[in-house]
Amino acid sequence: MNVQVIADPAGRLIWASPALPGARGDELAERVGIPNGKHGVAGVLAWPGRHSFAVGRTWPWSWDYPDGGNAVYWFTKDVADVFQKARDQ
Repeated sequence: MNVQVIADPAGRLIWASPALPGARGDELAERVGIPNGKHGVAGVLAWPGRHSFAVGRTWPWSWDYPDGGNAVYWFTKDVADVFQKARDQ
């Protein structure tokens, strides 16, 4: 799957998530083509996060602070499966 053809980084991240369950931080950024590694992923998720919050939904991604300061984000297999079903429609 060539996700580079989707111009919007957030769109690439959501579109590619079914193929990347469990990919985290810098690996996720590299595989989707988001500059600045895990920090770029955090930036890309800012707007979808705001939209989720605005409609009373939880974020569709998981996160942790493995080094105590910087968050690392990823999509679980369950969430990736939901996105895959939506892509298949």
